[in-house]
Amino acid sequence: GNCWLGMLVQGQSSYPTTCHFDSCVFTDSATNGILLANGQGIKFTNCDFESSQLEGVKLAPSTGAYLGSIQFDSCWFEQNYVSAPSGSNYHFLAQSGASAQAIVSLRDCFFNSSTTYPLAARFTGANVFFVLDNPRMNAVPANSFGCTSGAYGIITNWLETPNMTYATAVNDPDNRIVTASAPQWRSWTPTFQDAASATPTVTITTARFTNAA
Repeated sequence: GNCWLGMLVQGQSSYPTTCHFDSCVFTDSATNGILLANGQGIKFTNCDFESSQLEGVKLAPSTGAYLGSIQFDSCWFEQNYVSAPSGSNYHFLAQSGASAQAIVSLRDCFFNSSTTYPLAARFTGANVFFVLDNPRMNAVPANSFGCTSGAYGIITNWLETPNMTYATAVNDPDNRIVTASAPQWRSWTPTFQDAASATPTVTITTARFTNAA
C-alpha cells in the first residue's frame, strides 16, 4: 500500500504466464491496486483490492497485447476510486484497445458498492470477453455491472434477490450478455416508426437472448 501503483503485470520480450496470487492485499495506491497490461493464466484468489485512488483492478492491454485466462476467485473490492467515489466509477475495469484482447472471469467476488461508493465492474471494448459467476454486493445501485462498446460475456449464476435484480443491476444496452438461467432476464420489445407510409406492414420476430439449456 501507499505507493503509486500497487502492482503492474506486464512482460517485455514475452508475456508473464501461470502466476497465482493467493490472499494478497492491494491497498492505498495512488492510482490502481493492480494494472494488467499483458499475460496469460494469471489468477487471484481470496485477494483484497481496497482504498486505491482509481480502480482496484484495471485490465488495459495496449495495442497488439493479449490478456488471456485472467481469473479472480473469491476476491474482495472495497472503497476504491477514492479520488471520485461516486456512482459513475467502478472497482473493476476491463477494457480493450485496437488489436488488443482481454479475457477475464470473476467468480464469487464481493463488491462494496452504493450510490456514494464505486459501482462494481465495467467491461468495455469489442475485444473484451468476460464470465461473471455469482457476484455478491452489500448494496446494488443501478448499472452496477456495465457491458458496453461491444464487449460480450456470460453470467453463469446470479442469486436474484429483491435488492439485486438483473434488470436493475446490469447495464447491457447492446444485448451482449448471455445467461443460462432466469429467462425473464433478457427479452426485447421493439419500437419502430415508418413515416413513409400511412399503413405500413411490418413483420418482426423476437426471441429471448438466453441459453435454453
